[in-house]
Amino acid sequence: MGERSRYATIFVQILLFSLMAALFGRLFYLQVAATDKYQDAALEIQSRNVITPATRGMILDSSGKPLAINRVGLVIAVDRSILDKESDRGVASLQATAKVLKMPYEEVFGKTRLCGEKVDPALTGGARCWNGSRYQPIPISVDASEEVALSIVEHAERYPGVLASPQGFRYYPGTEGVNGAHVLGYVGPISEKELASESTAKFYR
Repeated sequence: MGERSRYATIFVQILLFSLMAALFGRLFYLQVAATDKYQDAALEIQSRNVITPATRGMILDSSGKPLAINRVGLVIAVDRSILDKESDRGVASLQATAKVLKMPYEEVFGKTRLCGEKVDPALTGGARCWNGSRYQPIPISVDASEEVALSIVEHAERYPGVLASPQGFRYYPGTEGVNGAHVLGYVGPISEKELASESTAKFYR
């Protein structure tokens, strides 16, 4: 073996050793040093938190008549985290949803706006804004028909970010034609007009 061949062999051996050392070093970093970081990242991809409102108990008067009960309805809701990723920001999906629900598009659009978002009131149809999180499903209709719900579920590609599922919601049947929701502590969603007023804005900022 010539001198040049011997140096070439040594060079190849050093190169292979360096590559193996780099590989094992990277494996050590991923498996040991940064385990928590990449484990959390993997869990975020594989899982998602779903917020389900708790079922509330019934409220009866002294004679046993219901003042506040729970009803189950087919809820059509919108996932803003999905809509916001659409190229048109979910406009086509909301238009299709408004059509199948037979509601004005402006009303559907208005219900999906977060309270505090700067939106022209003329575009919201006077609908109340959503005072929850953008990562929670935002209800558009709480009493949809089975046909509407099935249409949305079966043609999900037409309604990206739109969900249809049975959910419980609070219902105040009233006694002798009088609805006592305000007495029982029901507080409705805040509107954009109320949010803009100085008397209430400080409580929502």
